Amino acid sequence: MDRINVVQVTPQNEHLHRLIAKLDQYLLTLYPPEDIFGLDFADPKLGDVVFMVAYWEGLPVGCGAIRPLDQGSVELKRFFVDESYRNKGIAGALLTTLEARAAALGYRCVKLETGEALREAVGFYKKNGYRLIDRFGEYADSETSLCFGKALAQANTEQLTRNPEPASEDNVLEEPVTLIGQLARCFDHVYWANNETIRALRDFEGSIDQPLALLGHIASAEKIWLARINGTDASGAALWPDYSIEDCENLFSENKRGFDALFESIPQSDPGKRIVYRNGKGTEFRTSVSDILTHVSMHGSYHRAQIALLIRSGGGVPANTDYIHFVRQLPE
Repeated sequence: MDRINVVQVTPQNEHLHRLIAKLDQYLLTLYPPEDIFGLDFADPKLGDVVFMVAYWEGLPVGCGAIRPLDQGSVELKRFFVDESYRNKGIAGALLTTLEARAAALGYRCVKLETGEALREAVGFYKKNGYRLIDRFGEYADSETSLCFGKALAQANTEQLTRNPEPASEDNVLEEPVTLIGQLARCFDHVYWANNETIRALRDFEGSIDQPLALLGHIASAEKIWLARINGTDASGAALWPDYSIEDCENLFSENKRGFDALFESIPQSDPGKRIVYRNGKGTEFRTSVSDILTHVSMHGSYHRAQIALLIRSGGGVPANTDYIHFVRQLPE
């Protein structure tokens, strides 16, 4: 059984309300009631809010929500992990799941409000790529508020939101899954899994030299293969670069944009088309685009498993980057 499990719940969920009560109880030790910005559960727009609860070995220990702000952005709300269960990777898993859901729904940005007194929270958000922004909305005049924002890499929402159901006892799907559609979903998983691995490395207290070398290799290999498919020069890219976590994170985002653009153009051509390229030793090969894409997605899985083993052997909690774990979090 996975130690961490994040699931979407209804606004009426009992575990959700217990966790929010704990959050409010804690906030009241730091702020007066008028400086605590919650959610109105009587608001008719509550149905637009996505709520998540995080479970640790079956116990509800964390919660969070995203509510729409405008067509392009959502706000992270009621984000909380029980103090007794912190530093186990739960907050990172919860945040990543909420961000993935926001991207799947077509949003490009996540904003949030916190406060200077919540130093642990401020550090966590900064560590996960959030940057300080101007106070917005109901926080505009709140002197105790700090607001942060983060741009999301867009998932292939056409594929993410597709979840065909059996149409008959013969298990015929309502909509056939194409090769390109499945490959696009695999690369949505690749991007998610890479970021889950980054989150686990940031939470890991041991040496990250070996895991980081593997992570940099994954990022660089993706870049090289994308260049080969696009017919651009990849000779200057190091296969084992000396990257920081931030370098890897930025390159994964760059690669994601490149692969998304590729998938948009492939249906107009032939995914079975063979391309000619040379490997690092100068040997020439001819391989189909679909086989290269399959290789790239599987190559990363192999090295992420190595990273997970290094984290676990060092006493840390590795990320669960299984493909099935990813698809279970997609919209119904």
